[in-house]
Amino acid sequence: MPTFEQLILSPPSGFVASCLEINDLAQKNEGKIQEIVRDAWKEVQSSSSSNNVADADFLNIKRGIITVIRAMKSANPAPSISATAKALVASTLLTQSSVEVILLQIKELSKSADSEVSTLLTGKLSNFQWKIGVAMASNTCKNLFDPYVSIRFDVVEDDGTINAHTAELSFDQFRDLKSSLEKAARAMDSI
Repeated sequence: MPTFEQLILSPPSGFVASCLEINDLAQKNEGKIQEIVRDAWKEVQSSSSSNNVADADFLNIKRGIITVIRAMKSANPAPSISATAKALVASTLLTQSSVEVILLQIKELSKSADSEVSTLLTGKLSNFQWKIGVAMASNTCKNLFDPYVSIRFDVVEDDGTINAHTAELSFDQFRDLKSSLEKAARAMDSI
């Protein structure tokens, strides 16, 4: 799966114009941008499309925001809000203030939604365990006897609940995960 940066660098046509319109509206009416982000969020969450006549003037802005939300949800690894902000400012025509308005609204929406983005914004990784195995039989594995890594970890949410997660990764996927976690640790150390 592509990273957030890869997704945002290959946006649909019209995204550049959307960015310029977002910047213009954010300077004039921050509340309207927040409203459009809420509407775009609902559309992405429900996987439906609603092009209301009342919103026709802001349809291109909404499409641009939907592009950002979908890139955040589709990226692997899923980006943090700060990584998303840096990538948007560096790789698009969105201004820092526009990015802040959009991402603050997304952060608020994700806190109340049961979504992948919200899991990135809250929780603490704990009890990370891994073990190496070899595939002996599988319907989906082309090469038997390939090594894999089985991981198990818990996420402790802000309210104290613990959610257990498990996954089996190929050796290459595990190496990518390890590299991503090391980068994240370095980024956190530099803050």
